[in-house]
Amino acid sequence: MPVQLFHPTLVQIEGENGEPGTARLLRREGSMMICCAYGSTIKVERVKSQGKKEVGVNDWWNGLPRALRECKAIKLGS
Repeated sequence: MPVQLFHPTLVQIEGENGEPGTARLLRREGSMMICCAYGSTIKVERVKSQGKKEVGVNDWWNGLPRALRECKAIKLGS
């Protein structure tokens, strides 16, 4: 699912080696961690789906189909 990311921040997370494009919601923090190439990870708080308005990641995640929402991680960009 194509998603535009706003103000990504590079973060260092010990032991975080997910597949690039895999996103995990941190609901309490209001942010989403996205695994990138070469073991790097970015953190975003606002996103925009095609044809939609920019929203916080908690609201965006709540708008996903139930089957995706209940997963611990989703694949972006497919």
